[in-house]
Amino acid sequence: MQVDAWEANKSREKEARQLRKGQAAKRRTQRAIAAGKLLSDTAEMQTAHGSVVVDAAVLLGTALTAACEDYLAFDVPDGRVYVKRTRLVHARKALRGHLDVAAWLDRDGVHIRWRGGLGGLNFISVRKARDNAHKLSAAFVVDLRNVEAKAA
Repeated sequence: MQVDAWEANKSREKEARQLRKGQAAKRRTQRAIAAGKLLSDTAEMQTAHGSVVVDAAVLLGTALTAACEDYLAFDVPDGRVYVKRTRLVHARKALRGHLDVAAWLDRDGVHIRWRGGLGGLNFISVRKARDNAHKLSAAFVVDLRNVEAKAA
């Protein structure tokens, strides 16, 4: 009798953990969607270079980089750019003390600069390879194709 009560309690605890885990994943996804929309709303198209300038704080922010998927995909006018989520997380940690961080995306990947261009990172887009195609198909996608051009 006591064993049955213990088993029932254990089962309820497991169900509660799974529910909390699902709710946390849903909240992360909602925050990532909001961050993706903010990134799209604040982005500006650089027609001369064919790139999209984005807010580095939003790009490297915790909401977007906390998405559940392993990859982030950015739809830019020239195609889709795939970046491993953990690369942006590591960049955020490394650039924590820098105030002048700039970022842009083009068909080649994600580009981040700081200290007036003295420092920089280029995250080249991951190409669809046979071994990671299933991961890329489940990427969190941010659409930046309809971004307005910056006024000159």
